[in-house]
Amino acid sequence: MNTRGSGPRNMLTGMSCLWLISLICLSGRCIGQTYGDFSYLVSGTNITITAYTGPGGAVTIPASIPGVNGTVTSIGQDAFNGCSNLTDVTLPSSVTCIEEAAFALCANLTSVTIGNGVTAIGDAAFLTCRNLTSMTLPSGVTNIGAQAFSFCSGLTSVTIPGGVASVGNGAFEDCSSLTNAAISSGVTSIGNEAFEGCSGLTNVTIPSSVTNIGFWAFSSCSGLTNVTIGNGVTTINGGAFSGCANLTSVTIPSSVTSLSTGAVGRGIVPGAFAACSGLTNVTVGNGVTAIGDGAFYECIGLTSVTIPSSVTNLGFWAFSGCSGLTSAYFQGDAPSTPGSPFYNTASQFSIYYPSTASGWSTPTWNGYPAQPYYQPVLSAVQGLGTVTPSFKGLLVGTNYQLQVSTDLSTWSNKGPMFTATAASEAYPQRFSVTNGNRLFFRLRSAP
Repeated sequence: MNTRGSGPRNMLTGMSCLWLISLICLSGRCIGQTYGDFSYLVSGTNITITAYTGPGGAVTIPASIPGVNGTVTSIGQDAFNGCSNLTDVTLPSSVTCIEEAAFALCANLTSVTIGNGVTAIGDAAFLTCRNLTSMTLPSGVTNIGAQAFSFCSGLTSVTIPGGVASVGNGAFEDCSSLTNAAISSGVTSIGNEAFEGCSGLTNVTIPSSVTNIGFWAFSSCSGLTNVTIGNGVTTINGGAFSGCANLTSVTIPSSVTSLSTGAVGRGIVPGAFAACSGLTNVTVGNGVTAIGDGAFYECIGLTSVTIPSSVTNLGFWAFSGCSGLTSAYFQGDAPSTPGSPFYNTASQFSIYYPSTASGWSTPTWNGYPAQPYYQPVLSAVQGLGTVTPSFKGLLVGTNYQLQVSTDLSTWSNKGPMFTATAASEAYPQRFSVTNGNRLFFRLRSAP
């Protein structure tokens, strides 16, 4: 449950329907003319259902009102709010807008059929409808408001149509039974806390149309084991995947430029992948320029990480508390850092950097053991079993000798010399890595 206050979002602000209706409200419910169990207001040819006083059960909302020139186009704010006896609702295709909190706190609502005309679902429209199990959003929906379906703990599946530009802040927060959330191509932004606490989610695919993943967007999705991040994402904000304890592997595409921390409502937020205790493999794309404060804080399963040359800023405590981390391989110049990026890592932790890179120092850099390596180089760590060395940046026609080391200090020749026929090649021999050993490989030019 969210305890951050109203900083990141305001439950009842944001989207509203595009027509103006003069409302006369009494005790939080708007009143006007009545038709059966419904109250309604008319503006031009647009009819808004403003309240319901019936016994509940299965309710079909009419498309029109006898004697009124117009069609029902909107379900008004709080119209069915707190109708605990409501079990099923069918909306006509004439409805285009479901306003704020229209069906909030309908504790026994199990099914909603939304007509194809709906384009906007307002803030908190179905807030805390705990028995709602399924929801089909029409393809014409373009706006899902803040907390629209939050705390719908019975909801198991949802598809976000491609016409939705942004999934609202907290839209599906704490939908703990949600096992399938399909985000269609066309969605460009996933709001703050959009799927926070969806502990039933196991797989998430973020399409390339998405450019921004909001603060805490998938935080505390404890069942999440796999996430695919599309190559259109440029920013992964603080806490986006924090606390996803069963996430084992993640690839950050080259389109991402920043793993942000930032501030929303209450100071600095946790790092993007903080406390992902099951994370054992991270691939950082070569477009990332900044790894924010605490980005991988307490990812205790990480043993090794490679930092691309594009990274120029390494945040405070970026990998702090990664107690299993023994090595960080940098592919470029030393990044700027406010300090302590590798605080409280493994006792044998060491930094390895290219011998030709600038800004580094040996035997220590910023207080951490550091030593150069000679490119091209490849490291194999415990758990790989066997490895085939591969190299980039070779000069075609040049003779090379493969050398192997266990400590980057003592090197020995392995196998015959070979002549490079391509800029990237794999060595035609496999090597075993056993008993927790690491092997380092390098090529030295030979006569």
